[in-house]
Amino acid sequence: MVANVDAFVVKFVTENRLAQGLTELGISDPSTKDTGAFLKWFGNDVKSESADELEVSGLAWKDVSKRVSTAARTWFFERV
Repeated sequence: MVANVDAFVVKFVTENRLAQGLTELGISDPSTKDTGAFLKWFGNDVKSESADELEVSGLAWKDVSKRVSTAARTWFFERV
């Protein structure tokens, strides 16, 4: 269980999961043209992996999705 949106982001937006997104999409040299595909993959991955956690925590995907996307986008652009 996570206490709030910030704790959710810390728990699910991890370096390993972010790097996994690049690997899964075959992105070895990230560019801005890859942003949409990366964020879509990442959001879907976190959403599917966190369903139980969200329910137990009393949160909904709509409560956390923007913050998850923002954190992933920030990480991605640091690599572009």
